[in-house]
Amino acid sequence: MRLVSWEDHFNCICRIIANSKKYVIFLSPFWNVDIDPYNITLFDNAIGRKLKKDKDVHFLFLCNNNNDDELEIVRSHFKKFYTKYEQRCSVFSLSKKFHAKLYMNEATFLITSRNVSGFSYKSLDLGIVGGDKKMISDLKLWLQDLLNDSPDEYVRRFLDLYE
Repeated sequence: MRLVSWEDHFNCICRIIANSKKYVIFLSPFWNVDIDPYNITLFDNAIGRKLKKDKDVHFLFLCNNNNDDELEIVRSHFKKFYTKYEQRCSVFSLSKKFHAKLYMNEATFLITSRNVSGFSYKSLDLGIVGGDKKMISDLKLWLQDLLNDSPDEYVRRFLDLYE
């Protein structure tokens, strides 16, 4: 594991996307901010390249359920990937309120203070990136608890990718 400063967050997530084999999860409570309501396009190139190159990778973007407008902005944005790449890219809100920020694939995680909305700003965020198998296992269990409460069938089916 290593610390990730605000300067390396973007590159860290791009590596998580590029090195994924089965899935990528973005878990962030805040996806946009009032002064820049649509800055979630930062990872579009990396996401598009991965979906095009690897037919087995799925993306799951998770939001808090406290802001329907934000959820619709995120859903609307990622719909182009959902449609173009065999429904392998989905956006959902979780029934449980969360404040954690987690970006991960099956082998690497980034736990950070940086929301998706914070990637275009130079805020002093700090994170930890790693690939420790025990930590990955613990994160999967923690996410499984969150996802199991979802009423959406796709979210529950996404758990099958863990196996």
